[in-house]
Formats: sequence, structure tokens, C-alpha cells
Amino acid sequence: MYRYNTSDKSGSYFVRPTRGKTDSGAVTRLFDQVFTWFERSRQRRHLGELDDRLLRDIGVSRAEVEHEVALPFWRADRG
Repeated sequence: MYRYNTSDKSGSYFVRPTRGKTDSGAVTRLFDQVFTWFERSRQRRHLGELDDRLLRDIGVSRAEVEHEVALPFWRADRG
């Protein structure tokens, strides 16, 4: 079952499905992983579109953005 959360301000077009704690099958984990990759790709694409003024506002340098955008969608930057 899908449920729209009105407090979610991420701008995402997709909403994670709500499910009980007992549903931890392989298909669900696969769906969650693919969803995470899609969201990561979308967020990096939007980050790369920000201009320098907006980057200064959020305290991120252009070099940091270029590093993040260059990462493959399956890799989370851990440092």
C-alpha cells in the first residue's frame, strides 16, 4: 500500500510504500535498494544544477558538488 505523506517536503515524485515490520523479503529489499539508487541519482542531479550563490547559502563548495555528482548512483559517499 502506498501512502502520501504531506509533511514530506523533499520534492520527490515517489513515496515509499508503508509496510509492517514482518515484511522483509528479498523483493522488498531489492525495491528499497533500487528506490535508494534512484533518489540518490535524482538528488545529485539537482545538486549539480544549483548555482554558486545557492551553494554558498547551504555551505557547499563547487568542488564538493563536482565530487558528489561524479559518484556512481550505487555508491554513497562515506567520507
